[in-house]
Amino acid sequence: MSEKPVTSPLLMDRSDPIGNSIDDSGRRALHARVSGSVAVKGLSTAGRVSVVTVNSAAWVALPSVPLVGRNSILIQNQGSRELFLNYSNTAPAGSGIIVASGAAKEALIADTVMVYGRVASGTLTVAVEELA
Repeated sequence: MSEKPVTSPLLMDRSDPIGNSIDDSGRRALHARVSGSVAVKGLSTAGRVSVVTVNSAAWVALPSVPLVGRNSILIQNQGSRELFLNYSNTAPAGSGIIVASGAAKEALIADTVMVYGRVASGTLTVAVEELA
């Protein structure tokens, strides 16, 4: 029997073999099918929320030092401007993925991968949740 992922505005819609579900307690859990068994992803050893101020002068690391063993990240734009995300701190200004004011972007991502944020003008506050 194949699994059908549960979609959520906070969790990306993923098709087999990776998906998301709600466990018996009602909490969301990311999982991957591995040879017929399910390996749970997400919070298993540590979690951390950081608040970072992003500006227009340069790309800012989100967060400045990644959580060791990180397997996922949620970046929430708490400002009133669009947030640009990129994986290179040398990318041109205004390039990358746009996260609208009040929106969030989630990714399954290791602590060895850096994520950078920038705005077109001014500053804004970004909340970053990391799970390991």
